[in-house]
Amino acid sequence: MGEKYTSTEPLTDKSFTNPDHLTNRYFHGITLFYCSIIISQIHFIKDKPLGIITDQVLRISWLDNSSNYQALKEKLLKHLIFCMYVMESISQTLAHH
Repeated sequence: MGEKYTSTEPLTDKSFTNPDHLTNRYFHGITLFYCSIIISQIHFIKDKPLGIITDQVLRISWLDNSSNYQALKEKLLKHLIFCMYVMESISQTLAHH
């Protein structure tokens, strides 16, 4: 069983106003406050939408092989030029109507 308080000294406010105890209380209070802010910010960043659709991201990885890089670069540039041509023709068509 638990022991009872058997000290002959009465409980006074001095134990609560001891500078060491106050320093500990302030330190722990401030630490808990900042930890709660940091945790809420981590949850906010984790749950925030990125602004992009991650299913439609193209990831390209290759070893340091310059011939593959050049071929890929040329194909992407051709595709980009074609897309720009299509967009320009669509905007011209819409401008004439």
